[in-house]
Amino acid sequence: MATGRLRLDDYRQLMVIRIVFAGAPTMYLLVIYMITKNGVLEVKPQPLVTYAFLALALLAVPAIPIVTRIWLSFQKRMIGSGDVRERASSLCIIRLSIAEACFVLGAAAFLLTFDYKLLYYFYPIGIVAMIMVWPTRERFDALVAQLEEK
Repeated sequence: MATGRLRLDDYRQLMVIRIVFAGAPTMYLLVIYMITKNGVLEVKPQPLVTYAFLALALLAVPAIPIVTRIWLSFQKRMIGSGDVRERASSLCIIRLSIAEACFVLGAAAFLLTFDYKLLYYFYPIGIVAMIMVWPTRERFDALVAQLEEK
C-alpha cells in the first residue's frame, strides 16, 4: 500500500524534472544568441502573431489550475490505474509543460520578428507560471495524498 510519502527514487525523478524544466528557458536564450551573434537582424514587426502568442501565454497561466482540476477528477475516477506517485509525477510534468509554453511562445515570437523586446513580455509570464507550479516536496506529497483519497 502506498504511504503517500516521497521515496528517494521519486525525489530524484522530481529533481530531474525540475532541472530539465528550469534549464529549457536558458537553452532558448542560448539558441537566440547563437542565431543573432553575427549581428543585429532586421526587426520584422508582425503584430497579429505577436499579440496572438502573447494572448496564448497569458491564457496559459490561468489554464493551469483548470487543467489540474480536470486531470484530478479524471484520475480519481480511474481505480487501480497505476502507482499514485507516477500519476502525480505525470501531473507535475503536465503543469510544468504548460508553464514552459510561455517561454516557447516567446522564443517563437522572437524568431518570427527578431525583436528582443518581446522576451521582456514572455519571460516574466513564464517565470510566474513556473513559480505557480514548481514541484516541491510538500506540493508533491499533497498531490499524492489528494490522489489517494477517493
